[in-house]
Amino acid sequence: MKRKIQGFTPLDIHLVFTVGEVKAHLSSPFHYIDKDGTRHTAAPKMITDGISYPTIKGHKIAPPFASPWLASALIHDAGCLQCRDVRRDVGRKQALQLRKSYDELFHEMLLFQGCGKWKAWIMYKAVRTGAVALWATPKPENQR
Repeated sequence: MKRKIQGFTPLDIHLVFTVGEVKAHLSSPFHYIDKDGTRHTAAPKMITDGISYPTIKGHKIAPPFASPWLASALIHDAGCLQCRDVRRDVGRKQALQLRKSYDELFHEMLLFQGCGKWKAWIMYKAVRTGAVALWATPKPENQR
């Protein structure tokens, strides 16, 4: 059996921007094959805000679509959308488990892209912290 090779495909990311918007959508599918050979996909028309950096005194650290880690962020965004659907359809506990696996995948992708270990760890901790804050709140009554 031939093993799939780890990496991103295609090598170019095709985004479509709307004037006046800070988000874009993918015009074609984008994939990552992880170290175990599993394919993760960001689907066409998926809306993204690029890589979310924290703001310092109202200024972003770097432009969200000019980051060398954009590919990792796109696959992570796709995973987060899947987590939202799992929470809605299956439950919070399963969504939290899936979110943790996508956060770990984000860390793997950053390292694969050549991000330094320390920086990748900090970025991983940032998405984990965001996940805990986001998912810690119970679903509102009108969305149960």
